[in-house]
Amino acid sequence: MRRLDRYITSEFAPLLLFGIGAFLVILIGVELLPKALRMVVREGFPLAVAARVFIYRLPTMIALTLPMAVMFASLMTVAGLSSHGELLALKAGGIPFLRVSAPVIVAGFILSLITLGFNEQISPLGSRKAFQLVREYREQGKPVENMTFWIPDTGTPRQFFRIASFDPKSRRLEGILVIYFDENGNYSQLYEAEYAEWQGEEWVLHNALSVERTERGRLETRPGDITIFVGKSPEQLSEMNQDLDEMSIAQLQRLLRQRQAFGLAYKPHQLELLQIIQSRLALPWCALGFAMLGVALGCRPLRASAAVGFGVSLVVVFLYYLVFNALTLMGERGVLSPLITAWAPNAILFASGLYLLYNSNS
Repeated sequence: MRRLDRYITSEFAPLLLFGIGAFLVILIGVELLPKALRMVVREGFPLAVAARVFIYRLPTMIALTLPMAVMFASLMTVAGLSSHGELLALKAGGIPFLRVSAPVIVAGFILSLITLGFNEQISPLGSRKAFQLVREYREQGKPVENMTFWIPDTGTPRQFFRIASFDPKSRRLEGILVIYFDENGNYSQLYEAEYAEWQGEEWVLHNALSVERTERGRLETRPGDITIFVGKSPEQLSEMNQDLDEMSIAQLQRLLRQRQAFGLAYKPHQLELLQIIQSRLALPWCALGFAMLGVALGCRPLRASAAVGFGVSLVVVFLYYLVFNALTLMGERGVLSPLITAWAPNAILFASGLYLLYNSNS
């Protein structure tokens, strides 16, 4: 049986590499290359900088192609065995179809783990480096000053932070203004200080001026040093304008805890992050589902050509992502639980694959 596993793996591996290359070319041509060209032509980025940004964002494209390539390689591997009569000979020799397809399904499981690792470790790291490189080029020669950010960054504001200047080495901030708002977005409290120290996720404001809105009007006091919770460390400054889809699961979970600490509403501020986290966890496992579905479809009457296999793979992948994105939108709007909307497409994919595998084995 080990010889059989080696033979099927030797058939599967080249097809997998071909699928990765083919799908990667499509994604680069549609998504990555146009962005790099716009950076050079419209924004005047040096070609070397645009090339580095292109390379940093490449792992994200590779992670997207892995499940697609698994679908193509699994389908073509079994279709090749079937068209050459090898699958029929193996069945005649008493080897069940599930045993024949086991190496491909195991490969799908391993590639799901690899995709999960890419999405959690390599892709966010590359996206963060690309984001920092673009920001450094756009802000080159400019001092770190006049920094502002809101919490949350969209919707009704709850906190506003302004920094006139910030020294990352000493963690000293100057020209601090912090404004708190109520649930309706109305001003409720203000803190102002000439300088402060950034300690962890808190600011220690020295000789701060506090202006609080009360029922009788505005009351001004000078309470001295004040410690306020910011919810971000200096190391997280680079994440403030970063796209949520480019963050790792660990970063998203940390941001979720920060929003919970600020008491932001579950919908939409916490719900949005929960949906992204669950989707990020669920999406890599479609590679395993594609492997099961691919081997089941491969044993059907099918011309064992790359064009046919590529076309069938595109249709299956398109339908999967159509359902996945539709349910994701429902989860973001609170129609269904993020847990259900993120994992339901995989459940459908696995159920379809298992059903077809069972019929193929009988």
